[in-house]
Amino acid sequence: MSSSRIRRRIITSLIFLEILSFGGANSLAPWAILLHGHIALRALGWYIVLHIGLAFLSNNIVSISKDTMCPICTKNLKEFVPVFGPPELCRRCRAIFHKKCYEKKEKRCPICFPGSGAVPQGPPDY
Repeated sequence: MSSSRIRRRIITSLIFLEILSFGGANSLAPWAILLHGHIALRALGWYIVLHIGLAFLSNNIVSISKDTMCPICTKNLKEFVPVFGPPELCRRCRAIFHKKCYEKKEKRCPICFPGSGAVPQGPPDY
């Protein structure tokens, strides 16, 4: 799932939590529904908060399988962590590299920027 889709889900859930809080607890504070007396509204509010938390985590956590290779040095990411450093993530294409390999390329992803004179077709790396 793309990070922009996850961001939209988080924003939509926050808006829905605000609407629910205003309609159910007559308060503009989004946490008011979490402390409301009605058990169904309280449960729905906590469900939305849990949904927001999981969406946020899925946007920020990188999972690496055992056979994932670094596209720059073509060595295994997990096995060569002591030599090349921890995994680094390209914010544009979500490719994973060794930290030293990525720094050697001046933090310019070879997938997003294949040539030295290539013009990026999206937002720059962060």
